Amino acid sequence: MRFAVVMLLLPALVGCAGEVPNQARLRDAQMTFNNQDDNQCRAQGTTTGTDPYFQCREALAQAHIDEADAAREAQRQAAANPPTSPPPNLRPR
Repeated sequence: MRFAVVMLLLPALVGCAGEVPNQARLRDAQMTFNNQDDNQCRAQGTTTGTDPYFQCREALAQAHIDEADAAREAQRQAAANPPTSPPPNLRPR
């Protein structure tokens, strides 16, 4: 019986575990860009403490995460595929 209960609860626990790192990344991005994002959301007309304000802040934090991920991926791709010939300014004459 206990085994069945554990098997039923395991997918729910696994589903929650995937959200924790993403929530931590959102929180870190919100802290890093706090003033900038606050100013941007206020400039859009949202009022601090309202749902639209929190949605704006979360969307901006996610955009920061996406930009960082894209930059990291581009850097990884550049390292994996170095240029085959030297740039034109470094070629011997």
